Amino acid sequence: MEQKSTIRCHLSAIMGERKMKIVDVMNASGVGRFQVTRLYREEHMEAITLGTCVKIADGLGVSLDELISYTPAEKTEE
Repeated sequence: MEQKSTIRCHLSAIMGERKMKIVDVMNASGVGRFQVTRLYREEHMEAITLGTCVKIADGLGVSLDELISYTPAEKTEE
């Protein structure tokens, strides 16, 4: 059985460290509440655009690697 790849967003951890609220991220990045909330909750990550992630990363002064991590699926030999 093949494992699924995973995309993780570390926005909630970054916000927690900095004691930020969603509105603070919105103001810093120019990204709307709906998209910020989706990233915060890690909901429907496959539907978030790269442009949105870049805007948030730039607004928070972090690299894209610090904001988003990707783990590819492990292929198993049958």
